[in-house]
Amino acid sequence: MDSQSQIDWEKECSNYFINKTELELVESYNNTLGIRAWGISRSIYIKAMKTEMINRGWDISSITSNDVYIHLSVEYRCVLINKKLILVNQK
Repeated sequence: MDSQSQIDWEKECSNYFINKTELELVESYNNTLGIRAWGISRSIYIKAMKTEMINRGWDISSITSNDVYIHLSVEYRCVLINKKLILVNQK
């Protein structure tokens, strides 16, 4: 992917997540879990999704840590309660 394509994709992803409802944004995150593929396109998508969660003021500490940008394993499936992502298995 060339530089201009990356810039265009970043804008597209950002706009995509801005226009999601809270439920749709959480579903987008949950739908990415367990996928083992990786590349520039996917990393831009994940970054835009996380950025939108932060921009909305969500507490995403349950899916991030100091050594991991964002957890993407199936055990991190979550729901949003009072602007905090809660792991399904910890409700």
